[in-house]
Amino acid sequence: MRQGTLNTRYSILTMKWHNHRITAGVIVFAAVGNIIPAIAAVLGSTFPDRIEGKMGSEEQRKRHRKGSHWFVPYVLVAVALLFLASHKGVNSVSIDMVQDISLTLGAIYPVLIYLLAFFFIGALLHIAFDSICGKVPSLYPKKRFGIKLFKVGSTKEYALVFLVIAISGLVIWGQL
Repeated sequence: MRQGTLNTRYSILTMKWHNHRITAGVIVFAAVGNIIPAIAAVLGSTFPDRIEGKMGSEEQRKRHRKGSHWFVPYVLVAVALLFLASHKGVNSVSIDMVQDISLTLGAIYPVLIYLLAFFFIGALLHIAFDSICGKVPSLYPKKRFGIKLFKVGSTKEYALVFLVIAISGLVIWGQL
């Protein structure tokens, strides 16, 4: 690829990934009021695409929005992890907890479980967002559902991201 040219497919996916990250982060922060689970969700927000193979490869194109986008395992894992973390006494994570390097393995384990749950919540938000710009597996993985409200990388996509940010902002600042 010559310098100054763009690989359109990759740059659209890259921007889409930015949108997945932004929406996951603001939605989780609005829901729990805590930046640490929001960061975990941001990290998980591109997971369904990342496990499909090298971006732009033939293998990845064949797998895109198939098994990696089946929401059921993500829901089960996230709920199980939240339950386990809660059972171990962790229902939120503070910066103090993360900064306290004196935590023992027994104390850090439930914190990591809690954050891993939000990683999978980020993946779920990715799948939800993909379901409004195409089809993803339904409750039954061979059956697909979704609507095509917009094309990836379109103005409508960015308008939706702005709307998610605005609504999340209203929630964060107590206006909704």
